[in-house]
Amino acid sequence: MTDSANTFRDCFPSLNSGGVYLDSAAKTLTCKSALESMDNYYSCFDVNIDRGIYRRSIDASIRVDEARSEVAAMIGVSPERLVFLPSTTWAINTVANGIPWRNGDRVVTTALEHHSNFLPWINLRRRGVEVDVIRPDSRGYIDPTEAAVVARNARLVAFTHASNAIGTLQDIGALTREARNAGALVVIDGAQGASHECTDIGEIDPDAYAFSGHKCFGPAGIGALYLSERMLAVLEPMVLGGGSAEDSSPGGYTLKNDPPWARFEPGTPNIPGMIGFGAAASFRQSLDWHELTEGTSLLLTCLLEGLNSIPSVKVYGPGEAAGKTPVVSFRVDGYTPHSIGSILCQNHGIMVRSGHHCAPTLWRDIYGRPEGAVRASLHAYNTKDDVKRLLLALECLGRGR
Repeated sequence: MTDSANTFRDCFPSLNSGGVYLDSAAKTLTCKSALESMDNYYSCFDVNIDRGIYRRSIDASIRVDEARSEVAAMIGVSPERLVFLPSTTWAINTVANGIPWRNGDRVVTTALEHHSNFLPWINLRRRGVEVDVIRPDSRGYIDPTEAAVVARNARLVAFTHASNAIGTLQDIGALTREARNAGALVVIDGAQGASHECTDIGEIDPDAYAFSGHKCFGPAGIGALYLSERMLAVLEPMVLGGGSAEDSSPGGYTLKNDPPWARFEPGTPNIPGMIGFGAAASFRQSLDWHELTEGTSLLLTCLLEGLNSIPSVKVYGPGEAAGKTPVVSFRVDGYTPHSIGSILCQNHGIMVRSGHHCAPTLWRDIYGRPEGAVRASLHAYNTKDDVKRLLLALECLGRGR
């Protein structure tokens, strides 16, 4: 391992806890600067933000403003359009439940989706909204041309940037363009895409892009939602409270419009989470992302080649590193996904995830395996030794040991 790789790994204190961590699709490890920034907030400020005219409140508010700018810069959008929310799930629900739907409106989503970008849309059927589900091909990709046909007369199209189950990276530029040409609003689940890609969402210009701090080296419990002017013109806040209104009386209230995010952040927010997310975004921006992703791609290639060389192992989704994130789902003949996960942990100190990964439609309808699979997900802090240990453990399983 190079000195630069060691230096990078030193930025993640929890790596010192031991074991082989291969579950970054569920949560990336938290970088040291995010941890330090949150500790600094509690140690030096520990106050509420906005509306306080004393120095500590003003300084804490400034740090949140800086965090919003850092997170917005990470995906290439204006901070005025970025809303802080508890998670990607919360962000997508904010859109699904904040649009004033009409009976007969139509939404299009896909069979690839995580529950967070599936259940909120399916639930709209209770409100008279029609919901259609596009099937990906056997490798896990959505054809933009097919999506354009299905999207005709749809009010909204929702799809993932990258699959959390099999790692496929969608062509979000083409999908957004085709859906927009069909007259639909576009919502993208960016939880996995933002974790691995340095994409300029401002150029692609969807109507909503949701992502999370805990998938981007930041803390859990904080997410973000980019909103276009088109979406802001129709979207109503799902939750109301302190800070979201200009004025109120027994006769009604007036919501804030300036800045645009204010009406969507009522109450006391997750201040340390915001600051921690901002620090993680700043840390990411400081990295040579090309070098890191190139290294991760080599690890992914090594993992895929190793898995495909074990006769008892079946890999789902693309068999090559191009066009996907470092997320690989597989099965081992003779074992259930959960038994493999348990054996890898107990006998080899390897942490993976097992099951349908909140995407049961994909596993049942596309792959015919409702029990799902084992998922190993890498990130830039993983090493060749991590991959070798997993492959060796699976070879032992294949031999019945």
